[in-house]
Amino acid sequence: LDIPLHEPYIRGTLSLGGELLGRSRWLNAVSVLATEEAIESIADLAYVYRITPVSTFSRPVIEGTPELVSPKPTTVASSDVLNYGSSLTQLEQVQVPFLHRLGLSGRGVTIAMLDTGFKLDHVAFDSLRTRVIAEKDFINGDDGTADDLSQDFPGQHNHGTETLSTIGGYMPGELIGPAYNAHFILAKTETISFEQQVEEDWWVQAAEWADSLGADIISSSLGYNSWY
Repeated sequence: LDIPLHEPYIRGTLSLGGELLGRSRWLNAVSVLATEEAIESIADLAYVYRITPVSTFSRPVIEGTPELVSPKPTTVASSDVLNYGSSLTQLEQVQVPFLHRLGLSGRGVTIAMLDTGFKLDHVAFDSLRTRVIAEKDFINGDDGTADDLSQDFPGQHNHGTETLSTIGGYMPGELIGPAYNAHFILAKTETISFEQQVEEDWWVQAAEWADSLGADIISSSLGYNSWY
């Protein structure tokens, strides 16, 4: 189930008219943007087992700024293990300080984050930056996961940055993530500019990419509820 797709099949499919949006080894499938006439021709190919409609897809024009939500204030607590600051309350709910006392801090574990993007210039990521194995933007097809204002809405990387800090941030007295010693793979798969099923294509590609790099865990704080 993990062998590469047969390239002549892909070339033959695209030769009938269509734009390649994504490919999946595990599903043995490609996702294409094509006219109804091209889809009918593709369906007649001997090696095409099934065609499943997904949705229409169009890249948005970047204009305006989405509404931002301010975080709720937290209270500062303390612990006899590490100086967790205000993150202690949430960590105690799942017994993270106990695990840290046992020496479990994510060391030796590779976590793949599939989210909106990641901005790593905050002091809480000072130690994490050296443990980022790879980054990839599956939305725009490049290796940058922080905002690029030529192609992203401002704030695109906010949610992914927040989830990454929750897991791997390290800023004693303010925030310590449960897996602050883990290695990370960062994938940008979720756009804030629209809700369309092509985002699932990007997610699948990112999951297979992360697996190829040795990810032990995928963390993906997102959902697809607009079409299910």
